Amino acid sequence: MPPRRAPVALNVPIISSKDFCWICVCFLGTVLVLQICVLVSLLGRLAEVRHAGDLQTSVKVSDALDSAELSTSEPNREPFPETAGGVTMDFMAVASAVGSDQDAMTLFVQSYQRATQSQLVLLVEPMVQESDLQNKGLDMTRVKLERVLPLPGLWSTLSREDTHLFFIHQYLQQMPGHVKILQLSDVDDIVFQADPFAWASEQEPGLHLFLDEPGVVVNSGKMWKILEFCYGTQAVYLHAKPRVPAGYMIGSSADVQQFVADLMDEVASKTACHKPGVVNAFANHMAHAAHPGVSLHLHDNRRGPVWSGFHVAANSFESDAENHVINEDGYQYAVLRGYHAHDTLWSNIGRSFEKLSPSQDAEVPDTCAAFFVEACDMPGHDLTHSPKETEAGCCAACTANVACGAFTFSPSRKHCWLKKPFSRKTTNPASDMRCGVRAGDALRGLPPTGVV
Repeated sequence: MPPRRAPVALNVPIISSKDFCWICVCFLGTVLVLQICVLVSLLGRLAEVRHAGDLQTSVKVSDALDSAELSTSEPNREPFPETAGGVTMDFMAVASAVGSDQDAMTLFVQSYQRATQSQLVLLVEPMVQESDLQNKGLDMTRVKLERVLPLPGLWSTLSREDTHLFFIHQYLQQMPGHVKILQLSDVDDIVFQADPFAWASEQEPGLHLFLDEPGVVVNSGKMWKILEFCYGTQAVYLHAKPRVPAGYMIGSSADVQQFVADLMDEVASKTACHKPGVVNAFANHMAHAAHPGVSLHLHDNRRGPVWSGFHVAANSFESDAENHVINEDGYQYAVLRGYHAHDTLWSNIGRSFEKLSPSQDAEVPDTCAAFFVEACDMPGHDLTHSPKETEAGCCAACTANVACGAFTFSPSRKHCWLKKPFSRKTTNPASDMRCGVRAGDALRGLPPTGVV
């Protein structure tokens, strides 16, 4: 057996542990430097992308502002311009005419259209014929008639004053498009002397509400009873707060709609409080409380631009040479509400518009044939009131209003009150009043409220 060969030694250098450690350190350092370089490169690329995005956004915003400027300088004169998102406009008014007669409706729209070119949505029930309003000299290209839905059972027990805002809220929920400044109001007892949107566009964004005459506070009448019943000791802070009358508000569309929606939710959540006047009572509660999500501004009655004449002493207001009601600084109020409380003002308003519409007193001679007419002063549920020269004008107005069953006419005031029949008829002798009750409603008559 041949002898085994001895193993041949390989010429391999031997690395000490110290050298091995240095090699590892160098390798790891190189890897770390490479990672840092890659990271810096990625961050630089990300910054470039962000910068490009900012430039693109700036261009889009600039284009949008340019478009807005163009639309402001060259307004679209088409009525209710439609876009993919619906109606788009700077100013719009929504007014409830539910229960109002055509005289009140006509006066409201006439004064509105004389004061402003802005669009108006009129909520009605029953539906009004556009031709009837057009024949009264109204520009129906700037008026949109919307028929309201029936009241739910929850609301049917409340007053007309309460339901006006409910109908408006109903419309706002399905209102298409966007409006910058929105005005909400009743139709009865409101007229315009100047453009309210011109004033509102110069104010701080938010909801603008308007107080009653100084000294008229929340803690009086049925409003205070409702607040005490519904809020208990929480209502104490309202005790001496100035009252906000119902029927008018204006401001940034988002704030107005949020306030109305919250108010409707508050009313719906407190069913035990459902008594006539609850909506205005809750509105006063919300107006004087810190209301989240709504920027709210309250304005004094003697400064304007909305004047409430409900509690102003008879004919004690100031007027200019053209019989416009002016504030303590001598400027015209844009909006008058509660003008019926002042005979002189009432007469001036009627005369200023009588040339714009045909006389409502030239009626068929037998208009009053269906009424029992006698000398009296008949209290009752006041549906509406308007200037009338003759008793026949009252008969015609009552005939035209499906809710009217009777009327009271004052020859000296030249004015007619339409009434709603209820439980029984009461007749109080009065030298200056004439009453008419529809023959079909004479047995039911009217409740003796004692207020005309």
